[in-house]
Amino acid sequence: MKTKSLLLLLAAALMMVASGCKKEAKPGQLQSISFKQSSYSIAENYLDLNLRKELQTVPEGVSDTAKITFVVSDDDIAYMDGVYLTPKRDGEITVTATIQGKSATCGVEITAVPIEDFELEDFSVAVGGTEKALLNTTPSGISPSRFTWSVADHSIATIDQNGVATGIKDGETTVTAAVGDKVRTGKLTVKKTIVTNITLSQTEARFYKVGETLQLTATVKPDDASYPEVTWSSSDASVVSVDNNGNLTAKKYPSKNEPVTITAKADNVKATCKVTLWPQQASKITLSETAHTFSKVGDEFTLSITAIQPEEQTLEDKFKWYTDDFTFISINGDHSFVEGNIKSVNVKCKEFGTTKIHCLDMWSGVEAVCEVSVLEIPATDIKFKTNVLYIPGSSPVVEFEANLTPANSTSSVYWESTNPLVVNPVIIRKSNEYGNKTTIVQMETDQIGTTVITATVNGKTAYCYVSYNNKSTVSDGTNTYKTVKIGSQWWMAENLRSTKYASQSERANVPLEKKSEEESIYYYNPYCIDKESEYLYNWAAAVGLTGEDAKKSQSLSNRQGICPNGWHLPTKSEWSTLTTELYKGHELYEIGTQIKSQSGWNTSNGKDVYGFNAYPAGGSGDGECVGCCAVFWSASWCSNSYPEQATVHKLYDSSDYIDSMYDRCVAKSALASVRCVKN
Repeated sequence: MKTKSLLLLLAAALMMVASGCKKEAKPGQLQSISFKQSSYSIAENYLDLNLRKELQTVPEGVSDTAKITFVVSDDDIAYMDGVYLTPKRDGEITVTATIQGKSATCGVEITAVPIEDFELEDFSVAVGGTEKALLNTTPSGISPSRFTWSVADHSIATIDQNGVATGIKDGETTVTAAVGDKVRTGKLTVKKTIVTNITLSQTEARFYKVGETLQLTATVKPDDASYPEVTWSSSDASVVSVDNNGNLTAKKYPSKNEPVTITAKADNVKATCKVTLWPQQASKITLSETAHTFSKVGDEFTLSITAIQPEEQTLEDKFKWYTDDFTFISINGDHSFVEGNIKSVNVKCKEFGTTKIHCLDMWSGVEAVCEVSVLEIPATDIKFKTNVLYIPGSSPVVEFEANLTPANSTSSVYWESTNPLVVNPVIIRKSNEYGNKTTIVQMETDQIGTTVITATVNGKTAYCYVSYNNKSTVSDGTNTYKTVKIGSQWWMAENLRSTKYASQSERANVPLEKKSEEESIYYYNPYCIDKESEYLYNWAAAVGLTGEDAKKSQSLSNRQGICPNGWHLPTKSEWSTLTTELYKGHELYEIGTQIKSQSGWNTSNGKDVYGFNAYPAGGSGDGECVGCCAVFWSASWCSNSYPEQATVHKLYDSSDYIDSMYDRCVAKSALASVRCVKN
């Protein structure tokens, strides 16, 4: 029996020895720690310095799981919020981190940030409790210690220079913060029981597709808080929205992979959830062609996306198709770019040259490129089929034709109008096919008047002078006259045939007496093409004066005289305005030709470029033969030296074209035609 007991005791002793000799392993034991940098420089509003991530350990990774203690040398300058260093004001500090008895130290310099603006939110505090004022700064994160704080009623609450309010009794007061010349106020409510904490069901979330939803719940403490109501807000509701019950909805993909902050607030307490909406992105796009050569202008082809990698990408397809130079090609009609869920586009050649088409994935930034080109047969010259064009007012569209040299040229023609109000240079139809000798352009006419159309190709320019008029008329009560607009002026397109003054003239309703040529006040020219209807007037009859008044009168602007109501006898200056307008076409034509009756100098119904229709009704008084020229009165006299002379404007006939148009002084007793100009 003793032997058995001794054996048991010996076995127990051996087990104890064996147990005492066994040594426990300590995997991952820390050898040393250090910061990645010996010093850091941050702005006072920088709140994202994660000192845990700045630590290095041997072996690696110990700081990810081990307990770390951080000590800040001056907590008036900054303090630790978990693993984040939170600045309070500018200054220099040291931070010491300790893990398992091992320590490392770094220096941090905090610089002040200029305050652009700030505002105070209303907030509350419990009786006997403290609460920091809700200060929003621009830029954000400015320390409250930079401001000067005050409270209106110290019997209700006090506030220190760090913006921390202390509740004294129930009630409301006003808190004021000031910095520089900026002062803001907010309402402070002191309550018996305030919210001390809010906890959200999630602090981080991720959406992968537009339309996904998530329900967040908020738990408010204490349970008997006076104002436990929670309000919800989103930092970017266009990306992720939140309703009044905390229900989140993914609305659209953001332009950058940045989280949206969802905030729940009750009293002064906030809780946040960071939400990311960012799907798997495309890494490669393959197009149906990487190069394409057009055979001629006007050709088209279809360019498509044939593959997107990776196949499992969940991004809502959104692409931008664009060209480096919209001059040469268009995309899906007359567009330089299109964007959206578009995987195929129509590409049309507009002009000759080389450019590129890009297909850009608008989320990942990945793009594919196709180069396109078409060769040009350059033009060496260009000419209009006709250099003068008269357009009746009933024609809404005018067509111009320009011949290219060589005939098979593929060069593009640039069209321009010196007066776009008359002829709009926007091309409606354009033809420039191979083998076609002409380029045809149709342009809308918007306003009566004159302009010069130019067609330019490779430094060569052709000109076409255009007059666009309507069928307006004016009546003197007995006769009706055609009118024409030249430049900014409205002119009669026929010679005046009135035998009495109009109702609103200086000599209202007074008739003119018809006498012999030597005595006449008005007279018809027996040599004229239409004898009985072509009247010539002396200056007194034309301007509405008699006797000595006519002899002594000088320039008479806006003088109605024998003209119909609303019209007047043109002055020398107004004739000059007409001449200036006619000079716009002087490169190819003498200015008089443009208002001469072109279908026959001696016909009263001929057409000219402008529709002015001047013809030789005749005149007298300065040695000119009757019937050789068109002579028109002005309302202007000649000079102080010749008070009995007035100015006429003449067009002379020579070999069926008019050499010139100029003014001349003649006796006021001479005879001439009258063309009136509109007031």
